[in-house]
Amino acid sequence: FANNGFDAVIIAMATGGSAADFMQNAGDMKVIFFNRMAESEALDGTNSIYIGMAEYDAGYAQGEWLAEYFNDQGKTDLKGMMFMGVLGQDAVTNRTQGAKDALADGGINVDWVFEQTGEWDRTKAMNLFTQFAGSGAEYDFVCANNDEMALGVIEACTSSNIEIDFPIVGVDATQVGCNAVKEGKMAMTVNQDPKGQAAVVVEAIKSLVAGETPADMSEDNKIATAAVAITSDNVDEVLAGFE
Repeated sequence: FANNGFDAVIIAMATGGSAADFMQNAGDMKVIFFNRMAESEALDGTNSIYIGMAEYDAGYAQGEWLAEYFNDQGKTDLKGMMFMGVLGQDAVTNRTQGAKDALADGGINVDWVFEQTGEWDRTKAMNLFTQFAGSGAEYDFVCANNDEMALGVIEACTSSNIEIDFPIVGVDATQVGCNAVKEGKMAMTVNQDPKGQAAVVVEAIKSLVAGETPADMSEDNKIATAAVAITSDNVDEVLAGFE
């Protein structure tokens, strides 16, 4: 694209940590990285920026919901399960920490009896949960870094005849994830608002090409889009967007 005179390119990286490689080849072309975090040193705010959901806020929304749920039941000492995505990725680190911080801020003491990577994968999460639950271990809730792993836990419960009488929370608000919320199998998820994020990307690339500073850009040359909690109260609004 750079060699053929393109003005701009929008990149969703398959893996993190490669933004600098892209910028070495971009020349004068404007570059927006989105959804998968780009390393800060590759972002200069003039030729390159990053746009994506506030990952920490997504995890915090999960923990906040869980804290409110258990406080309403008068429970403050809990055993938690954390299913993480691929270790080392920014989203994993921040979503995990956000959830833990919100639980602590809500007065919940958590003994993390399970904290492993399911690598974002439904089948891997299903197998991990099946093994853990089959050992007779106790747990009060499941917090997953994405919907796919949360859905894996749900499938494990279904196949093992385990009653879902504990909250399972995810992130992404995918269509299948939202359907699980509507059906009462997943307690809540967090919407990255992909359409809204795309609109921010388009406006930002127009600003960069025009030599202007994109709206709402932070000092570290990033634009954070909102993380919105999705529960049974508002899931129909999200599902309507898939129609």
